[in-house]
Amino acid sequence: MNTLVIGIILVIGILTAGIVYAIYTEEKPVINIRNDQSEFHVDYACSGTAVCYVGEVTEVIDGDTLRIRGTPVRLALTSAPELSEENGIKARDFVAKLCPLGSNALVDEDDKQTSGSHGRMVAKIVCGTNIVNSRLVEEGLGEIDKKFCSISEFASEDWAKKFGC
Repeated sequence: MNTLVIGIILVIGILTAGIVYAIYTEEKPVINIRNDQSEFHVDYACSGTAVCYVGEVTEVIDGDTLRIRGTPVRLALTSAPELSEENGIKARDFVAKLCPLGSNALVDEDDKQTSGSHGRMVAKIVCGTNIVNSRLVEEGLGEIDKKFCSISEFASEDWAKKFGC
């Protein structure tokens, strides 16, 4: 065999071994998010076993719902006013600043809410160095919806406990 074929076989073997190891140990990968529109780099280890991916923000629908890689995603635990309510547009605009159109966002689906909400995935969203779910509440433009604290994998995280879970 020539050297190129041997090299390709070796690379495929190494990649396969890494994938098998990750599946066998059930480790979630550390995902590096880099957004060329601003200077940040964050490492985030996905939690749980549900879907976790990095995708492009294609729409900020309102303060607690974004469309990422074509999928509507609802912020886990966090509720913002509707657009027609006081601070609704302000909440949407704040989220749009954190997650500009075309930027990358990490979506970590809530393991305890994989059935979603009104056709939307329920997740923690990280844009840059910001956990959007937390930042919205910190800014006073949203609140923790306590009725979901008992059914969210994220309820025990510091940001959720800080605001009432």
